[in-house]
Amino acid sequence: MFHNERYLGYFFIGPTLITITLVMVFPLIYGFVMSFFEDEVILTQFVGFGNYFEIINNPKFWNSLMITLIFTLSSVGLHFVLGMILALLLNDNSIVNSVARVIVLIPWMVGESIVAIMWKWVFDPSFGILNYVFTKIGLISQNIAWLGDPRFALLSVIIVRVWRGFPFIGLLLLAGLQAIPESQYEAATVDGANSWQIFRFITLPNLKHVITVALTLDLIWTMRSMALINVLTEGGPGNATKTIPIRIYEEGFQFVKLGSAAAYSVLLFVILIVFVSIVILNSFSKKQD
Repeated sequence: MFHNERYLGYFFIGPTLITITLVMVFPLIYGFVMSFFEDEVILTQFVGFGNYFEIINNPKFWNSLMITLIFTLSSVGLHFVLGMILALLLNDNSIVNSVARVIVLIPWMVGESIVAIMWKWVFDPSFGILNYVFTKIGLISQNIAWLGDPRFALLSVIIVRVWRGFPFIGLLLLAGLQAIPESQYEAATVDGANSWQIFRFITLPNLKHVITVALTLDLIWTMRSMALINVLTEGGPGNATKTIPIRIYEEGFQFVKLGSAAAYSVLLFVILIVFVSIVILNSFSKKQD
């Protein structure tokens, strides 16, 4: 009877496993295999690790890696800080906060490309509202080409990414806050703990699992973000915002070097695995302590 139920379970989950294999595992393996070939539509030649050596020896890769890390770590860090502030502000089950939780999620609901188009209007050097406001209050004396100046392009892209992403992280943290027993706060208050001590020794430890999930998801989403940057700057000006995903897009769709694009993708995947592993292992080590 036990064996029959076990096999019946395999029967029910079989279609899901097959779908996951076809949609996720097979493309992943195929992309890894493709990275060992020089594929330019017609010519397909096995080159081994040639694509990887060419990428690693190319200064453009290291420049893109640096930009990717700055973009990712800055965005994820600000997502967490602003998201935590938002979660603490909305951690009250009043009607106003219930409505506010829906409103603040609107930026996340809007697609990346649409958000990018909206912010292009904001950053417009001639008619953008940002230059108008900054000129009126005296912060700048002349209009700035925010997306066309290498000094401001990456900062501008990070601002857009943070604006769109932090509400979702905030609501994830808010869900964790809502699950913390009120009795812990009451006991800490009776013991004479101040607000900072309560936050450090009660709120943060109770949120460690939620924080791990939030940071993991945010790292993945941010590091592989392409549409937002592509619409805002197309990786420019020059190479100022050319992250690895933009490189992958160029290699695959503009230069039609599918093998090189696949190698870039594998390297990005490895980098993601490293950062996600650091977050998860750090959370696990704290749990052991």
